[in-house]
Amino acid sequence: MRIINPLNVNIMKKIAALFIILIFFSCNSGKKETNYINQAKRDIAIGFFYEAKTTLKNITKKNIKHDSAQLLIKYCDSMIIINQKREKFVKDSINKVKREQKIKSILKEYNKEIHDLYHFSSIREQFGGSIADLLLEIQYFENIAQKINLYTFYNNKKINYLSNKLKKALIYRQVKEFPTMRFDYAYFINKKLWENDIEVKANGYRTSELEFIGGIFAANKNKQIFEDKIENIAKKFRFKKVNYLWYKYDDNYTSYIIDSKSDRYIEIDY
Repeated sequence: MRIINPLNVNIMKKIAALFIILIFFSCNSGKKETNYINQAKRDIAIGFFYEAKTTLKNITKKNIKHDSAQLLIKYCDSMIIINQKREKFVKDSINKVKREQKIKSILKEYNKEIHDLYHFSSIREQFGGSIADLLLEIQYFENIAQKINLYTFYNNKKINYLSNKLKKALIYRQVKEFPTMRFDYAYFINKKLWENDIEVKANGYRTSELEFIGGIFAANKNKQIFEDKIENIAKKFRFKKVNYLWYKYDDNYTSYIIDSKSDRYIEIDY
């Protein structure tokens, strides 16, 4: 009768147990990889390609599912690129529509401004009632000037064409209006200073000289005080000279030269 060494029996039991454990983990590992594949396929089915890629990267090279995982990753990459191109196309299409709509709006705005400048009587009445109204008219011209080069970044031929037309229309209107505005300004100031025995006139070429007449201007100090107060607004209305006479026939009157812009000048931002 053969006697079995108890030590060998114990070793065999341990080997068998280890083998069972290896089989168990091998089955579980394969099951886990299969779960990764199935989860990735579900994500792909609903368009979650980034999520699918992340899941598939859990499958290592040593696993039998690795090749299948790599094929699915390549598919995900191709779909991501397709989606990116599709999104860019949609975005570009939307931007193109918005750009075209904006250009139409700009052209409409330019055409209105050009029309108003050449048919100024339609809006002239809103600017002629007071000095404040005259200043609003000057501000109106300045606002239009800012629009001339405002939209050049569109690089659109129609916008550039109307921009140039707007510039010409604004120059035309300023040349027409500034002499009248200077005359009106002198008229309003004269009404205010009349009670102080000061007469005010707009004289000279294109009413470019502002003239004050009054006994108060017999003193040079009063002339300087007055000039300090009037200089900025005289520039605003583009007077070229301010004269101070202490009586109507004063041949030795004092003149101050005003460094103002010409009536044709428009302030444009480049």
